[in-house]
Amino acid sequence: MTDVEARLRVKFIADPDTGCWNWHGAKQPTGYGTLWNGRRPEQAHRISYRLFCGEIGEGNEIDHICRNRGCINPEHLRAVPHRENMRVSNTAMGRNAAKLFCKRGHPFEGSNLIITPRGARQCRACVNMLARKYKARKRANG
Repeated sequence: MTDVEARLRVKFIADPDTGCWNWHGAKQPTGYGTLWNGRRPEQAHRISYRLFCGEIGEGNEIDHICRNRGCINPEHLRAVPHRENMRVSNTAMGRNAAKLFCKRGHPFEGSNLIITPRGARQCRACVNMLARKYKARKRANG
């Protein structure tokens, strides 16, 4: 057992109800545990994943399946691309990514869906409506 693994193992308490390994060491303001990895401070769930599951693939980040940021149980962690992590998150970005309709009720699908170069979704019907209103205002104001 490495020094990092030994320090990791004494800084969590297993919750028998949820199965979470709740971190009781230093935490970031966001709720993620922090541990010295031998070179620098690192998020404890990332260390746990590497120790028990293997390396985190290029372009991946760790998703907490249990939605508990303080959990370091490797069975509750999975390596996923950022887009997938945001899609399933309960953040504003995640909630927007899960929406099936725009704020005016048009579906985000098929020919009505515009994907911007930065990956954002837009409603074609609303974009066209706003463009028509803008042109009408320009004509009215000279």
